[in-house]
Amino acid sequence: DDGDGVIVVSQGGLAPVGVSIASRNSYPTSLTGKNYVKGLIMASPPKWNEMITPIPENNLSDQYDFFTSKVRGGLAFALLESKWAVEFFSNLFLFSNDCDDEWIERATGDAACKEARTPVMAFNAGFCNARSFEYELTNLEIKTLVLSGLDDEEREEQRRKYGSEMKNCVMESLRGKNVLPWESPVECCVVLREFVENI
Repeated sequence: DDGDGVIVVSQGGLAPVGVSIASRNSYPTSLTGKNYVKGLIMASPPKWNEMITPIPENNLSDQYDFFTSKVRGGLAFALLESKWAVEFFSNLFLFSNDCDDEWIERATGDAACKEARTPVMAFNAGFCNARSFEYELTNLEIKTLVLSGLDDEEREEQRRKYGSEMKNCVMESLRGKNVLPWESPVECCVVLREFVENI
C-alpha cells in the first residue's frame, strides 16, 4: 500500500472473495478520505452467470456432507491429493498444455496437508458461490481487470459479460487456459503492471 489503497487480486474460483473484499473496501474512509481498495484484478474468474446465480442451498449441503464424510470424503481426498489426480485434473481443466512437475509437486506437497482440507472442502462444495454477486459486480466503481485464457474458449466468451455489465472493467486475453500467472507469467506481469500504472 502506497497510502493510496491496494489492488485486490483473485485467481479462478476465488473471484467471489476478491469481489467481496473490493466491494466492501472501495469507498473513501472517513479518516483519510481515500479508498482502501483502488483496483480489482480477476484472473480466470467463473463465468458471469456463475457469479450472479447462487448455488442452491441443498446442493451445497449435499456436496459439503460428501466431502466431510469420513469414508466417502476420506477416499475422495486420498484420490484428489494424489499426483496422478492433480496431473489429470490440471491437464484436463487448467492448462493449455500439460502441467509441469513443479506444479504437481506444489499442489501435492504442503498444500495437501490435513489442515488445508476444511477450506478446500468448503471451496469444492461451492460455498464461494452460495449467493449472487450481481449487486457488487454491477455497482463496483473501482477499475477492474478481468484476465481470460485464449484457450479457454467457452469461458472466455462468457466472461465478456464482465466488460459489458460492470461499470469500469477492462478485459484482457492471454495465452493459456485457466492458470494464466503460471502459464504466461511474463505476459501476465506486463498486463498487470500496465493496469496498475494506469489506475
